[in-house]
Amino acid sequence: MKKFIWFAIVLLAVPFQTASQDVTRVERADAAFRDWAQAAGVKHAAIAVGYEGAVVYTAGIGQRADEPADIASLSKAITAMCLADVLAENGLTFKTRLSDVFDNVANAQSADLTLGQLVSQASGLDEDETQDHMWRWVNEAKDRHQDAAELALARGPNMAQLGQFNYNNENYAVLGWLISALTGAPYIEACKARIFGEGSIGASDRWGAFAAWGGWKVSAEDYLSFVHRYFGSGSAMAQNPEGLPNVYLGQSRYYGMGSFWRQSHGGGYNFWHFGLLCFSGDGNSAGAYFASYGGKWSVSVNFSGCITGDQQRALDTLLWRAFNE
Repeated sequence: MKKFIWFAIVLLAVPFQTASQDVTRVERADAAFRDWAQAAGVKHAAIAVGYEGAVVYTAGIGQRADEPADIASLSKAITAMCLADVLAENGLTFKTRLSDVFDNVANAQSADLTLGQLVSQASGLDEDETQDHMWRWVNEAKDRHQDAAELALARGPNMAQLGQFNYNNENYAVLGWLISALTGAPYIEACKARIFGEGSIGASDRWGAFAAWGGWKVSAEDYLSFVHRYFGSGSAMAQNPEGLPNVYLGQSRYYGMGSFWRQSHGGGYNFWHFGLLCFSGDGNSAGAYFASYGGKWSVSVNFSGCITGDQQRALDTLLWRAFNE
């Protein structure tokens, strides 16, 4: 199923030659998406394409782009942006320490961690005990933020790694717990109201226990609208990502606010992230991907299945080439 809303939004606004080139990019992206799905053995997937902040094209393989789907770790960007709103409402900043919010944090070094260190994956929490427990929490409706956070904070950070990037779900489990504490509402309720408003968006019925780090259920189309609002031109993130918590990864790449980013050769910044949940059994795996290129083109993909790292990188490369070459 395809849905073209391109002509009403773009062709009337730009010269035909430029628009023709842009339509070609959309066609290349659609072909790349389908070729990738076939090569990866993905039977159900959806794609949404954006241009300068508008969703201009959607398509699906066995599912619709407006159909809510599990987005795995793309949930982290939602948590980061929700956290920014909640901190502003409470007169707090990313320099706020955990001990400023929670009394009696078990480990003194954990108590001294800042929210900026957590949201940028630079807290020194380095074992990620969620990987040992997530399989036990599948199909639970209530989030497990506090359980995961208390395990992590009691263990404490590895101080030798403080300030260095270490991708760890526990960082976002702590932030999910903190959002609930500051708002007095369940995490999903608090963040849905601030980020999405009304609608079918919400917690995954299968992986809702992982909410803040991997448990949202959002369509490709709705997630792309989220990307436009929080990573598109004019957003705080796109205007000055260096001004928000971030950590340098090398090779001109950074991580911050639930996304990887780097400067775009065409101006502005590129943002991207993958999400993947893999569990044994049919239908027990899902993933998602988004990218925004310099505030102009953007794309969001949902899919079912457990793919390899090489297959993730292939999707990233194919879509980048479709829009940028």
